[in-house]
Amino acid sequence: MTETQRTLHLLEEAEYVVRSLLEFEKHDLEKGLQDYVALKSKMEVLIRKTSKYKKFLAIKDPSKQIYGPKMLEKMRNMCSRFEDIDEIFEEQLNPIYESVEAEYNRKLLEMDQEERRRKEEKFKRKVEQGIQETYLEEKRRLEKLKEKQEEDKRRKEALERLNQEEKERLEKMNRSIEMMSIFIKDLETREVLNEFKETQVYSKLEIYEFKIIGIGILLLLRQELDLKEFYTCIGLISDLLVSILKDPSDIKYRLLRMNNENFFKSFGDKKGSFAIFYGIGFRIIQPEERKEYFEILSSDKDLGINVSRLNSNDEYLILREPDPIDQFEIWVTWMEKLSLINNILKEILTLRYDRDLKKDDIEKLLVNIILCIIQDKR
Repeated sequence: MTETQRTLHLLEEAEYVVRSLLEFEKHDLEKGLQDYVALKSKMEVLIRKTSKYKKFLAIKDPSKQIYGPKMLEKMRNMCSRFEDIDEIFEEQLNPIYESVEAEYNRKLLEMDQEERRRKEEKFKRKVEQGIQETYLEEKRRLEKLKEKQEEDKRRKEALERLNQEEKERLEKMNRSIEMMSIFIKDLETREVLNEFKETQVYSKLEIYEFKIIGIGILLLLRQELDLKEFYTCIGLISDLLVSILKDPSDIKYRLLRMNNENFFKSFGDKKGSFAIFYGIGFRIIQPEERKEYFEILSSDKDLGINVSRLNSNDEYLILREPDPIDQFEIWVTWMEKLSLINNILKEILTLRYDRDLKKDDIEKLLVNIILCIIQDKR
């Protein structure tokens, strides 16, 4: 509590006591004597405080004034209120209660010494009790304040930890997205394929797209993933292909936001999944296209996207659909290729039911699975 707040609190107490003392009938004035005695000390304090405020209010030069308009107005208001009760105190209460106090003191002098001592002790106990109650109340208030401050501190520290964790998470995501973007560009130049020249996937699969799909599956198998996570990743890509095959014109299936948290959790650190996406036909959109797709995602409510999480600098993978009217034959071939890739993924998923199969076993079966599905189609 600031000094001004304490003064205001004291002023409110004095106003309340003044009003209370004015309500006593003439024959009951002695009942208000204790409040009057306490009021005198409050008035002395308030005289000192308001005198100081008046000095500040008297300063006319703004450059020398240390308080702002709101604080000065508050001081002016407190001075005015004090003057009102001081006038009542001096003109109405003092003349009455000074005589009541004198009469009370005279009666005390006439009392028996023991009785006087008893009354004084009782009065003292009452005062001390009031002081003790005030002290305990203030102590409880301070304890609650301390608890609140400690709780606020804990919440602030927790928020700072969350902010730091969120910052680290975003930095990790951005680093991974940058790495995957570079990886996809390496796929475009075909340089990344050189490290797979000794594999059957590279030597036996002639069609480029299926070679890339096979290499993507190889990368997933060779990454430090358990088989459950491997099959989950394959299953998610297969589910996406099923949705595309059902409605290839729907942009929400053909546009993948790499900064999407769920997408990142599922595929963000898996080069193999991005190789499969590349084999399917997904490509990184050009920087000049980002604004266009950002506006599409931001404005289309049917997509059900949390717009607050979108950023105009997000990276996207896009699967571009051939025009089914002007390029019908190309579109049919495109759909057949997607269907074949999905059949390969679904066939890989059937292997999960053989609990004895290890990653090496799946790798040995991989080429034959892809070749069989391609040849069956032919």
